[in-house]
Amino acid sequence: MKRKVSVLFSRGIRIFLTLSSKRKNISINQIKNFKPVKPAKNNYYGYNKKPRPFANYLRKNMTKAEACLWKYALKARQMRGYQFRRQRPVLDYIVDFMCKELKLIIEVDGITHHWEEVKKNDKIRQEKLEKAGFILLRFDDEEVLNHINTVIYEIEAVIEKIERSTPYPRQRGI
Repeated sequence: MKRKVSVLFSRGIRIFLTLSSKRKNISINQIKNFKPVKPAKNNYYGYNKKPRPFANYLRKNMTKAEACLWKYALKARQMRGYQFRRQRPVLDYIVDFMCKELKLIIEVDGITHHWEEVKKNDKIRQEKLEKAGFILLRFDDEEVLNHINTVIYEIEAVIEKIERSTPYPRQRGI
């Protein structure tokens, strides 16, 4: 038995899910009953396994800009040898891209992020993530799609700044 369900998330995104009893998909109860959980004290990266099914869904259905940034800049350690993960559950949120080693988060914002309500939520989200020790970079869809080289340059500049500021930057086969 299949049924279509519409869910509106805090990002201002409405998702239409087809739920079936045969396949293991995201259940509407998992989404509606999601309660934020504080990560354990030894969890320095804020990993939260509760929204994992939704993160899997987002990973399989990336936006065009996210797919472009992933393919041409972040996939397979292309960015200065650092591993980035996509659609990663961190604290109470799912971030677009995250490098655990640098504690760097990259967000690609679509048109919904220009709405006032979503801007307020983004500001709160950014404050919580920065308070947890992450560095957050934001880019617009248009910026990624039309000026990918500039975006890559900005990410590399931030990574270089992080490498210079850490007391023991990693040694890569030197």
